[in-house]
Amino acid sequence: MKRLIIVLAACGGSAAPGPYGWWNVGDEKAAEDLRGAALKLAPDQMIVVSGKLVATRACPTTVTGTRLAITGCGPRVEATLDGDRLVFDKGFTATRAGAARIKEIEATIAASDPDACDRARRCYRVAWPALGLELREDFDFGPGPSNDQCQQMHATFRDKLVQAGKPVPDACK
Repeated sequence: MKRLIIVLAACGGSAAPGPYGWWNVGDEKAAEDLRGAALKLAPDQMIVVSGKLVATRACPTTVTGTRLAITGCGPRVEATLDGDRLVFDKGFTATRAGAARIKEIEATIAASDPDACDRARRCYRVAWPALGLELREDFDFGPGPSNDQCQQMHATFRDKLVQAGKPVPDACK
């Protein structure tokens, strides 16, 4: 019985979880755009929260042992998982976010405009052809703009229609 308890204790939460989930990126110059941000890694996407800015990007995270690679949104970024730390090859670190920090991050996300990019894309799909421009959505939007960027894009699309003397469709209002 004593051995069983020891085995269960060793299996129960003592090992750190994998690299997926929320991380706090250090306030380190080498982190560049991620400096001081919260970063959520998932197999098929990455979410970055920096101040009030929330960006969801289609950047796959692949894991091999303790090594991970983030690809698809700029240069490949690699790191080593060291317990509750990610040590990035570029010379910066991130620490796993605790429950209180995750609540803060989720509140920031909830306060952002989660539909901004959907609205901007709907407007783009109507505005661009009305302006005689070719739809290149993947190129024009890139791999996951932030909600703030999408709000600005939506306003820009609407303004371009007004400047061209075109009627503003419902999708752009």
